[in-house]
Amino acid sequence: MSLVDIVFRTAQLWPDRLAMRDRSIERTWGDVLDRSRRLATALNGLPAPSGRVAILGQNGPGFLEAMFAAAIAGRELVPLNSRLAIGEMLEVAGACRCSILCFDQAHAAAAEALCAGMRCTGVYLGGPYQPPAWAKSAEQLIHGSVAADPPVIDGESIWAILPTGGTTGKPKGVMLSHRALSTTVKDLVRDLDLGGAPRLLNVAPLFHMAGLSLALGVTTVGGSHGFLPVFGM
Repeated sequence: MSLVDIVFRTAQLWPDRLAMRDRSIERTWGDVLDRSRRLATALNGLPAPSGRVAILGQNGPGFLEAMFAAAIAGRELVPLNSRLAIGEMLEVAGACRCSILCFDQAHAAAAEALCAGMRCTGVYLGGPYQPPAWAKSAEQLIHGSVAADPPVIDGESIWAILPTGGTTGKPKGVMLSHRALSTTVKDLVRDLDLGGAPRLLNVAPLFHMAGLSLALGVTTVGGSHGFLPVFGM
């Protein structure tokens, strides 16, 4: 099972079940899949014919939808640690050869510097807010695109590259396969006894595997997501 299989299966089993609630946003799993498929089509239509998709954003619906869209588009994901300095982000994203950067309103300034440094295409996840002049609007791309068909994915293919913390040197990219993700999620669902449409408040950052794995476990069983944009002490 791949990340694509997870989101398609959930939407097929529970299309009308609440998937995400964040401020004024409420979306069902049917909505999330449709939006992710449309964004996937748009990503592959951008002037970035190859390369990975980086995401720089707070916890929120846009982060998860961009992650699903990247997988449906057949592209590898690179979640960026928003706590890094710009130079560190440039080094990580550049080493991963990212050609698209999805970002939110809170990280617009950092995203502009990253896009200029990497010469990549920016996709703004800021919802109804006007995107910067140098970036594409995810909402406009979604509404102007048709839904992509699900790709056939080899379980051993890479779904994401997660940079390490770099505590003993420069950050290193850990390549995670779709099969590894599926195994992690299945174990988490079993060990935490997830079921019955659980509701998750995403507090741990989604750029970290601790946050991502729990979010995908809840997604697998058709639960719903709420979001704390930033966690701090």
